Amino acid sequence: MTITDWLLDIRFHNANLLLTATALNDEKQEKALIFINATFYPMSMRNTIRQRTFIKIKHIMKTDILDITEALNWRYAAKRMTGATVPQEIIDRILEAAWLAPSGIGLQPYEILVITNPELKKQLLPIAGNQLQVVESSHLLVFAPWNDYTPERINKVFDHLNEQRGTSSTTSDRQRQFAINYFSKFTSEENFHHAAKQAHIALGIAVAAAALERVDATPMEGFNAKALDEFLDLRSKGLRSSMLMAIGYRDTANDWNLPLKKVRKPKSEFITLYR
Repeated sequence: MTITDWLLDIRFHNANLLLTATALNDEKQEKALIFINATFYPMSMRNTIRQRTFIKIKHIMKTDILDITEALNWRYAAKRMTGATVPQEIIDRILEAAWLAPSGIGLQPYEILVITNPELKKQLLPIAGNQLQVVESSHLLVFAPWNDYTPERINKVFDHLNEQRGTSSTTSDRQRQFAINYFSKFTSEENFHHAAKQAHIALGIAVAAAALERVDATPMEGFNAKALDEFLDLRSKGLRSSMLMAIGYRDTANDWNLPLKKVRKPKSEFITLYR
């Protein structure tokens, strides 16, 4: 891995240079330090500065995989998992990736429920078609879109946006009113399906983030959505379930899907270019 493969955040703080990088060992730290000294300081100062330089390693990704294509080739739909716990810091990064996902008009019309309780997962197993990933996962995510777009929900989003940006409500009034008018044209069922599409963008990004972490993430349908909504009391929250995602570690000894070749349709049938 070269210096260009690292995510570098270089700052000056007092007399010290703070380097934040995804370097994973002492050798890479040393290379980073040599690079910075050579880049920012004349030869006469390098030895002195080197002794005063403070290096901090921030593990943004605890993996050598920074190539998204390689990561996605590594992943597959794990059908069996070991039940081992995924470290919380990794889960947090996967969830943050989903949180940062784009959505229509920035509304983020969904929530993600995170289930770790083993007994709760056992109760969910028959609702989820007895798919074993439910109970063998470390974390089970439920993607729960809004059951409808309402002026109250839309206003809450834009009020929060204005507060965080420190802007007046008039700044976003045009976009706010567009959203309220647009979704008022559709039925609750149509709006739910629109919200579900937004949730599934986040799901896809979470799958990719997990692959970069060398963690298995299996999106799952094949569950009784109505029963799941009742079990989790989602209707009272104005939510409905649309997808599950099991996060954990593949069971290499028992997963029949692991040794199978990854197959996709020919790219010529998948991608059409208009020139």
